[in-house]
Amino acid sequence: MAAVGSPYQRPIGLFALALVLLFLKSPDALLAPQFWAEDGPVFFAAQFGHDWPRLSTPYAGYLHTVTRLVAWIAAWFDLSHAPLIYNALALLIDAACIAYVALRLAAWFPQWAVFLSFFIVPSSGDIFGTATNVQWFMQFALAAACLAQGSGTHTAPRALRIAGHVALALAALSGPFSVLVAGLAAGTLLMCRLEAAPGGRRRAVGLSNFLRALGAVGSQLPKTNLLIVFACACIQVAVLMTNEVHTPANDFMMNAALQASFGVAKLGSFYLWTVTHSFLPPQLGFMAAMIAITTAGLVHALLRPAPWNGMACLFLALGAVQPLLAYMKERNVFTLTATSHYFYLLSVVCCWIAWNLLSTHLPTRRKPAFALIAALVVFSMATRPEYFQREPLHDMQWARHVDRIRSGGTPAIMVPINPAPWYFRVGGQ
Repeated sequence: MAAVGSPYQRPIGLFALALVLLFLKSPDALLAPQFWAEDGPVFFAAQFGHDWPRLSTPYAGYLHTVTRLVAWIAAWFDLSHAPLIYNALALLIDAACIAYVALRLAAWFPQWAVFLSFFIVPSSGDIFGTATNVQWFMQFALAAACLAQGSGTHTAPRALRIAGHVALALAALSGPFSVLVAGLAAGTLLMCRLEAAPGGRRRAVGLSNFLRALGAVGSQLPKTNLLIVFACACIQVAVLMTNEVHTPANDFMMNAALQASFGVAKLGSFYLWTVTHSFLPPQLGFMAAMIAITTAGLVHALLRPAPWNGMACLFLALGAVQPLLAYMKERNVFTLTATSHYFYLLSVVCCWIAWNLLSTHLPTRRKPAFALIAALVVFSMATRPEYFQREPLHDMQWARHVDRIRSGGTPAIMVPINPAPWYFRVGGQ
């Protein structure tokens, strides 16, 4: 464990450090704030003109409670500050999730390895500093809260425990991940029962070891957190079954004439250039590395059931199912090649597994493992720094559009946002 008073020991220190690193990943989130994607047409436009948060309004088939609350809080301030409030609150939420996960999983993986993994994996950068994408960080917190028993949880002040349970419920009602985590936890409990059932000695050695590793996790699942997430998962399932699941992204795209009228025709698309063009080759290479690490981790789990193996397998399962579900929903290979956030959890967890595998098998353990991982990260950052810091967003002149929105009138005001050619309508109704 780190020394008392170090940033890795104190949650506030971890949170502050995460906030600084998140800012470095996406500095324009605060220095030149812009709306990103659904921030405008889904959350800002729906909240505009309403006094209460639109918590019961689903999008893509499920609820986005936390982002709806962000939109509601932003409505308290002057309209010109809306993108800044969205982005600032997103950074705070992201930092809180990262710090929480690093602390919660300290018994399974080194705190610094978990913490740094959020920042060293290559990505297109669109998940950092945007209110739309806070769910991709909250999924880690949901899984950690349900699968790991935090140290000192029962001795924390009652008010802090209640606040934590409320935060967990809000996260579980934001995105579909509570359904996945609840299913994973239920499967873990079942496997734990199988591991404890009579006849275990007659099982194959590999299966017995695997069940033993999962049993180490299943035996300490926090019941209160599970009940909260199970209840919220039921709500999300009900919403999914009664609402349209498809994401109508094309509804928010300007045609060529509109792009020309707003002067954004030459900006191109953030996705088309950054993600599908320049990001695809390294993403494929990183995916190959993830497959190798995952295979090695599973073999290690079968041959040597260390306690962290079970936790690693559960997080791997949660991360691996996301690209599959995304493809099943969209039925489009473009979904898998263009949106790196579907692979974010899998990428981050592979960093945890790589560290534990290297530190377990190398002769002097941690020093060579750290040197190897550090060398790979430094090499990647030096050769392709654009994969570690978000590409600067285009200035869509929000201040000018604020004046138009304030003037009101009919028809509705059309506002271009990032990534071009996204836009949203507001007012005039």
